[in-house]
Amino acid sequence: MKSLISRLKSIRITQVLGVFLAGCLLFLSTACSDNVQAQSPNGNTYTKDAQSDVDYRRDTAGTSARTKAMMKQSERNTNKRSGNPIKNTKRAAKEGAENIKELDRNARKAVRNLPEKTENAVEGASEQVSSKVEQLRQNLEQAADSAKQSAQTTVR
Repeated sequence: MKSLISRLKSIRITQVLGVFLAGCLLFLSTACSDNVQAQSPNGNTYTKDAQSDVDYRRDTAGTSARTKAMMKQSERNTNKRSGNPIKNTKRAAKEGAENIKELDRNARKAVRNLPEKTENAVEGASEQVSSKVEQLRQNLEQAADSAKQSAQTTVR
């Protein structure tokens, strides 16, 4: 019995910690391995190798189509912006005129809606003022009643 106790005392905590960490490493490496193997009830073994999987972050199946579309759009933009200076000037003037027309439409719409929005704001403000005045009146009445009761209590 004494020999068992002396052996337990001689074990160092670093040795126990080392064995524990080795076990954790073994467990994690097994759980995170890339090779998956399954066995069916009839005894057939199926293996799935991780290298045969498609990495969707690097999937380039649709990249060429997107690249071609972007190149065509870039070419159209380049043709639109360069070339004949007279055509570019006419195009810029036309786009500027369209932008001015859209700005004018938006300004007119805002001006048309201004009276309605102002009226709504005034109505909302008057309702709030009315409710606050009513609350103030009620509070003053309660204060007067409280003062009257306090005075009567003091007199008695």
